[in-house]
Amino acid sequence: MPMSTEYRLGAEECLWLANQTEQLYAKEILLEMAAEFLTLAEHVERCAHRSHGRKIRQVANRFDRSQPTGKLQLNARVRT
Repeated sequence: MPMSTEYRLGAEECLWLANQTEQLYAKEILLEMAAEFLTLAEHVERCAHRSHGRKIRQVANRFDRSQPTGKLQLNARVRT
């Protein structure tokens, strides 16, 4: 899946082309494409943010917070 920066570059290119053309129909299509590229970039960023939050929660869930001292301990069995 492309990175959000690639989508943003696509949007910039569409905007540049829209400014270069004198054809109204082409300009309209290029502006719509730029908007879609930005929407895709935002979607990728939201998904990446959610994924990062999920990883943090998974790590946090490994800690046992039920200790009366308030100290965090890993829920791992130690082999002896």
